[in-house]
Amino acid sequence: MKNIYLYAPQNSVAEHWHKALREPFETVSRLSYEAEKADGVWVVQYQPDQPPEGLTQLLAQQQPVLLLSNQPSEPEGLTWLRRGIRGYLNSFAHADVIAQAISAIRQGNIWVGQNIMQALIQGLSSDDMPPAGDTSWRERLSQREIETVEAILQGKSNREIAQAMQITERTVKSHVHHILEKLEAKDRLNLVIKIQNWHKFAL
Repeated sequence: MKNIYLYAPQNSVAEHWHKALREPFETVSRLSYEAEKADGVWVVQYQPDQPPEGLTQLLAQQQPVLLLSNQPSEPEGLTWLRRGIRGYLNSFAHADVIAQAISAIRQGNIWVGQNIMQALIQGLSSDDMPPAGDTSWRERLSQREIETVEAILQGKSNREIAQAMQITERTVKSHVHHILEKLEAKDRLNLVIKIQNWHKFAL
């Protein structure tokens, strides 16, 4: 299991995470890549008024970073996701959300809020992207699952999909779970990327 390295200069944030983390972790006083810590998940409080060199160095070394923000915003989250962070979270998130985020990142997934995930998907599925030439992925899914994928490609949330398909959100979640399993995708973002490049995966 990957270790957790916590960088939280603000006392209130550090105290919150000390109480919320449900497993051992190591507090670090500065951000610097060290080979012996290459097996960890870095939990980093972002400070907009401070130089980001340490954070940039971790990302350059492809370290999994969960970035914390006291005032999370879609533009900030998207900017750092494009730079390579694996997760973006409110500094004072609930303990259950913290556990889920760390678990997802350990599994190689991305953890972000729904609005940011939708913005990422919409960016990947925008009109200026070339249409996927291979649609053989549809053969693996039921008709309702195909409809769910098409809605995901439009950047729709589970609630919006449920309303459009006149089903419950629980049913949508079930469809999404089965879709990810059948198409061997880690999460919704990975699903969109795979479908956009299905000709490579179908060989």
